[in-house]
Order: sequence, then structure tokens, then C-alpha cells
Amino acid sequence: DNGAGHGAESRGAGGEEALGGGYVAPSAAEVLSSGGGDDSDLAAALRLSEAMSRASLADACEAAPDGAAASEAPGAHLPAGWEAYSSKAEPAKGTAGKVTRVQLRLASGKVVVRRLLASEPLLLLFAAAVDALPEAKTRPFTLATPIAADFKLFDVAGESIESLGLANSKVLMQWD
Repeated sequence: DNGAGHGAESRGAGGEEALGGGYVAPSAAEVLSSGGGDDSDLAAALRLSEAMSRASLADACEAAPDGAAASEAPGAHLPAGWEAYSSKAEPAKGTAGKVTRVQLRLASGKVVVRRLLASEPLLLLFAAAVDALPEAKTRPFTLATPIAADFKLFDVAGESIESLGLANSKVLMQWD
């Protein structure tokens, strides 16, 4: 390997690509117009193609870090404010206010039972799902009740567990 494809690229006076390592490859048009050229021209065209592919990949990675699409930021599928309830401790025994339990069946099949104040928002269950299955921070999921409701839990995530009738109930998590 002569270092072709590594480092900065620039265009020479004849339209050829200057690749890292000092090698100047002819442009694709020059290779085609010369009747195909010899093996060194073909190798140069391949190196040029590889260098261009690497540059395109680097541009895509800069636009969307970690290989994620720019519109799919981690947590974008979660309701606003859920992070405030992440890793929140359960209320201590004797806590003032109505304490309830909600059973959360995770998409993995594992069951998590959370004690919480009935006045706390449903956001707490979204946070509990992410705490129990970290993959849920980047993988879209839905929370639902076993009996169909007239609303989506995502849409009412800011409302209290009690006002939604979810005190002492079961909530199911499913991957989208």
C-alpha cells in the first residue's frame, strides 16, 4: 500500500485526485477516455473510489454521531420530562400521601413492581422502564394498560397515576 486514500485529498491541474502519500490518481473521466488503461490506472480508480467512500462515511458520521440518524436522538421517543424521574427512589414507609404499587411488565418479560405516590406522574413509569432496560433509551417502545384505554399513555404521561386510574394496576411495555 502506498498510502493512497489516507489523508487529505485535492484536485491536480489535470482533474486528477491527489491522495495522501503523494500519489496522484487520474480522474475517472481520464481513465475511461484512455480506453480503460492498464492495471495501475484501474488500481488508482479503485483507490479513488475507496477514498471517496471513506469521505462520505466520515461526513455521515459527523452529521449523525454514533451512527444514529439525526432525527433519532436518544430518548426522542420518550415523553418530555421523563429523565427527572430516572433512578428515583421509592417512597419510604410512613410517607405522607397515598402510596400505591404499579406492576410494570417489561418487553423482556421481566416484571418490575414500583411503589410510588399516587400523585406522581406516569413519567415515572417511563423512567422505570429505561432504568430497568437501558436499551429502551434508544429503542422505541410503548407503555399500555392490559385493558384498552381511550388514550395513549404517552399522550398523558404528565398526568398522575391516580387520575389515570392506574393505582394498584399493571402496565405493559412493548417494543415498537
